[in-house]
Amino acid sequence: MSPVRPFKKQRLVEAIARIYQAQKTGKLSVSRGRRCWDLYFESGRLAYAIDPVHRVRRWYRALERYCPDAPETLFAPSDREEVWEYQCLQEAIVGDRITISQAKSILYANAREVLFSLQGVTDTTYRWQDRTLDRPTLFVPLSLSALELKQLLRDVRALSQQWYSLGLRPPDANRAPRLARDGHASGSAFLNLLEAFDGRHTVWDLLVRLDSSMSVVTRLLHHFLEQNILSWKTLKDVPLREKSPVRVPKIACLDDSLTVRNSLESIVSKAGYRFQGFQDAVEAVPAIIEQPPDLLFLDLVMPVANGYEVCTQLRRVSALESMPIVILTSKDGVVDRLRARWVGASDFLTKPVCKTTVLKILFEYLSESNDVALNPISSQFTSPLNSQFEFA
Repeated sequence: MSPVRPFKKQRLVEAIARIYQAQKTGKLSVSRGRRCWDLYFESGRLAYAIDPVHRVRRWYRALERYCPDAPETLFAPSDREEVWEYQCLQEAIVGDRITISQAKSILYANAREVLFSLQGVTDTTYRWQDRTLDRPTLFVPLSLSALELKQLLRDVRALSQQWYSLGLRPPDANRAPRLARDGHASGSAFLNLLEAFDGRHTVWDLLVRLDSSMSVVTRLLHHFLEQNILSWKTLKDVPLREKSPVRVPKIACLDDSLTVRNSLESIVSKAGYRFQGFQDAVEAVPAIIEQPPDLLFLDLVMPVANGYEVCTQLRRVSALESMPIVILTSKDGVVDRLRARWVGASDFLTKPVCKTTVLKILFEYLSESNDVALNPISSQFTSPLNSQFEFA
């Protein structure tokens, strides 16, 4: 990483243009006093922009607007990088949980807010630092192209001009407007706006809450200010919700053969699951009843009690009625299969076990459960990424 170098004093647009022309990768820090904005670039393209004011609120707001069905995996990882939002988007695309279109819409919306907050800020200092963003490798860059960046700058400039013409200041966008309840206005429309403009949502929040454009909200703000029924409230940022830990399924195997247990453990563990092996039924049955696995591979021929007897005993326990039980045997006759079904077995697997067949069984039975993670197997069945880009 190279040392930090100051940029010559110039306008932000000129600094961004220089970075793009030089195809630079790194971080441009724009500061004024204790306030600092960071713009990250990859090969001259704007990758992500950060304003510490309402950084987390801005992230959740973008998710709500462009990824309303965003899974918990889009929450910040526990091992957060400096630009954890960018890391989350990259991992979500690689995992086929969101599209590149959605991710780029988030990038654009986020950058618009950050650049808008810089409007009217004077006496700023620019500093550049060469650095790379830690991320998975995508087949397309997750950053704004030259055309998208030009459109972004035009949008910010037009929005800024509108705000100043109506007597508003860009910093007000991060504040919460509140309508006076004793105002002279009345009617259902005003009552609805009264609920929205309640001092608990910033102007940016209201765009999502009202599903409206900044132009419409700005005109409303101007109208209420002229009526002298609007006040401003400063809000703190919201706390960052950590990603919930994912429960990894446990696969058990009851087989008196060490070779079979070792073979299954190798397949199951490499697929990302937990494994628990048992040699005899006397040890296995109480343990399985106390802490049921997500699936059980059960040997058919064993001393003391065979697989049919063990399966029958386990099915008598109400908590184990739906647990998948797969019979393991070197036999593959019709009678054996019918008897296995009769005692409640879910499936039949012939020895020696085959990796492909084992993984297929795990996917078939565990995918029916809603409370376990299937990323080791389901990742083999993901659909191609959608590379179409359009702003919502």
